[in-house]
Amino acid sequence: MRKIDQGTAAISLLVLAAVLAVLLSVGIPIILAPKPVQISDWLGFAGAITGFAGAILVGKIAVAPVWRQVNIMGAQAALQLYPILESDLAEVDRDKAFLDRVWKIRDGLKKVTARVDFSDKPDRTLVEAVASELVNVRGMIDALGDVEWQRFYGRLRLAESLRVQRKNLRHRLDRIKEKSLELTRRQSTPQGVSRADFLQTIGSKFITDVNGFFEATAANLAICLTLEEVTLSKERDRLLRKASELNEAMEIV
Repeated sequence: MRKIDQGTAAISLLVLAAVLAVLLSVGIPIILAPKPVQISDWLGFAGAITGFAGAILVGKIAVAPVWRQVNIMGAQAALQLYPILESDLAEVDRDKAFLDRVWKIRDGLKKVTARVDFSDKPDRTLVEAVASELVNVRGMIDALGDVEWQRFYGRLRLAESLRVQRKNLRHRLDRIKEKSLELTRRQSTPQGVSRADFLQTIGSKFITDVNGFFEATAANLAICLTLEEVTLSKERDRLLRKASELNEAMEIV
């Protein structure tokens, strides 16, 4: 929808004010006059109306180029802002793609808890399978890459509160990686001890701890990622509204 021209709106208000002023100052006294109204009185009334209309018309003609220039300047400013807006929208799309990769880590944890029966007897096969899943978790976190992390929380025109929030997400994943490495080390057999004896000693506790780690990590990541996606959706909506405003500004010219 095109916006109403500001010059036309202003002139229309002036016309309305002028008509009311003439009606109150000239028209009503003529109508309420105790003596019969002469033709000359009506001619004076009509002349006043015509004079006001002429003045308004001249004012509109004089003001129109000014408003035209204002609209042109607004369109030029919109054209300059549009590339920046497009760049920000592209960055939002990259942020969404990055968050999808983090969601895959969380989904991977959920699949492990669904696929592995942690209630089974903690034999060597189960322990080593669980240890392998811990390695996979670290690999997925490492695959996110420092470059993408730097872009994710260091990009231009990102609110400082969001920058801190995103850095906290990375710190959370770093702690997950450290905990995974700690659990992996726990199932390594000490020198001079048989693997069977060692697993019989630590097997049950190790499996229980890893199961709790996977479940708690998946739940915490879901909360953090949902918050990030809500924030990202709001930013995208704001940028799209701004794009609509810029399009309207360019359509006026």
